[in-house]
Amino acid sequence: MNNLIICIPTTVQPADLVEPLSAIGEVGLHPDAVTVGKGVGGVSLWLDKDRELDREFEQEELARIAELLGPYTGLILPYRYRDMDLAKRIARAIAERFPCVVDTDWSFFGSGKEFLARLDADPDWDWWEDE
Repeated sequence: MNNLIICIPTTVQPADLVEPLSAIGEVGLHPDAVTVGKGVGGVSLWLDKDRELDREFEQEELARIAELLGPYTGLILPYRYRDMDLAKRIARAIAERFPCVVDTDWSFFGSGKEFLARLDADPDWDWWEDE
């Protein structure tokens, strides 16, 4: 299991994610997560309320996040390789609407705009193979 991490400004609240994510599936708001879809096909974007990402990111990554977003909230999407298309759709929906930083946990760390450009250049992009 890997994690797709999407950092959004703290000014973006979980409720703000409902509209862009609703095109993917039913969205649910919970104290610690935003869910997309239901049942077996549903996934959860976990809110990094414990600031775990502050300990996980390298200093240069934290500096880039601060430069692009200022204070941020981390969204953590655990996913398997077979769920990469869904992870791409979720990241795209958020990056098209809000400033963000995307970390694929493999070969990409950058702004939402950079992520969208990379995805637009190669819709079949397999970030696991880019390493």
